[in-house]
Amino acid sequence: MNINYAKMDSTFDEIYALLVTNYLFPGFADSMKKWESPDWKNEDDTFSLEVTRAQNSHIGYTNNVMAKYLGQFQNQIPPKILQSFRGWTCFKDGKLLAISDSKGLVDGARHIYFLLDHLDNKLKKLNASHFTSCCHNYLFEFSEGCFSDYDKQQFSDGTCFEDNVPTQEFTRLATLYRKSSNWQKGTSYSEIRKHLLK
Repeated sequence: MNINYAKMDSTFDEIYALLVTNYLFPGFADSMKKWESPDWKNEDDTFSLEVTRAQNSHIGYTNNVMAKYLGQFQNQIPPKILQSFRGWTCFKDGKLLAISDSKGLVDGARHIYFLLDHLDNKLKKLNASHFTSCCHNYLFEFSEGCFSDYDKQQFSDGTCFEDNVPTQEFTRLATLYRKSSNWQKGTSYSEIRKHLLK
C-alpha cells in the first residue's frame, strides 16, 4: 500500500487507530471522544486509547522527506536534502530509485528492539499524572518495517493474535474523518460519523 505520510498528521494516526480498534472490537469507538493524554476516552472513563508511532526522527525523515523524491532526477532534488540525509540513496539513469534509512549492514532485529523500547517508554509515560486513568487503558502502536513470523514471535512472546485488516479502506476512511473536523478535545466520534453518513 502506498501512503503519503507527509500529508498526514498525528490526528490521522489517532483516527486510523480508532477505526482499526473498532473493526477488531465492534462498538469500541461508539462512545469515544477525542482527548489528549489519552488520545481517546469515553464519557465515564471506562475505556481509553493512546496512539503512538514507533518512528525515530531519522526514519521519519526518510519516510516523509526523502520518499517524496523517489523517481525524480538528482538535479530536481535540493542539494541540501541530499547532503543532510544520513541514509543511503540509489540513483539509476540519474533518477532516485531507492532509499534506506541506514548505510551498510544492520542488525536484522533492530526494528523489533526499537519497537519494544518505544513501547516500554510509552507505557511508562502512561502512568504520568497528566494522563486520565480509565478502567481499561489501551495502547495502539504503529510500527515501521516488514515483520517475519519470527519477528512477530520475538515481539509478542506468544501472547498476541494476528488479524488482517483492510488497510486501504481504513486509510480512505481515516482521511475522510480527518478532513471532516478539527477534532478538538471533546469531539465525539459518533457525532462525526453520523454527520458523514447523512
